Amino acid sequence: MNLIGWFRTAWRNEGHRAAVLSDYAKVAILRHFLADLALRGSVFAPLPPAKDLYAAGIAEGRRQLALETMRIAGTDPATLQRLCFEPLKQENSR
Repeated sequence: MNLIGWFRTAWRNEGHRAAVLSDYAKVAILRHFLADLALRGSVFAPLPPAKDLYAAGIAEGRRQLALETMRIAGTDPATLQRLCFEPLKQENSR
């Protein structure tokens, strides 16, 4: 997908387009939010079995949206995966 072309087509007003891209940059620093989005979208695991094609489509859509959000925000999925599964480092341990 050509992201630049998509944003130009979807957000024709340059000011609005700049605001959307600025918001994605802000989301990039919300690493735990993005990690949670990835977990909810089964980015780090096989998709759970679906009871029907509709449910399978929803599950795949969640995965695609999570991955696309990370891509636009410039966040590496592997970094988020480590964040999910490695112990949280204490900044001020006593």
